[in-house]
Amino acid sequence: MIFFDWKKVLKLSKKPKNIILIMVIYTYGIKLPKRRKSSAHFYGQDITGDSFLLNPKDLFKNKLQVSFKDMITYIELASLRNYLDYEWQGTKTLPLRYTEIERTEIEDHPLLGLDDQDNIKFYYEEIDNGN
Repeated sequence: MIFFDWKKVLKLSKKPKNIILIMVIYTYGIKLPKRRKSSAHFYGQDITGDSFLLNPKDLFKNKLQVSFKDMITYIELASLRNYLDYEWQGTKTLPLRYTEIERTEIEDHPLLGLDDQDNIKFYYEEIDNGN
């Protein structure tokens, strides 16, 4: 599990593809490689916040071969969840009404789904492997 601040990630990234790079660096605790000076400012940044991902490593392994856009949407929607709801009630979903995203976007998304109460389900959050 990781905790992050979506607004900090967006401010630091400047480009969508950098969002994934920042989140991977943060998730795995990667240190600055000597040859990657162009992305040096992404390393060692504090993006800690109240948002959470339960299984970020599974998401970043990308076994389903999803696009960066799909991964970013997943992370952004996950950032809207309330950690206390998860801690106290085990809630891993997000009510669709809390978002501005269209129902069809969720239905067509390879990592998201809707339950019978119109809550957004997160594919990798349903996996309980102790990450």
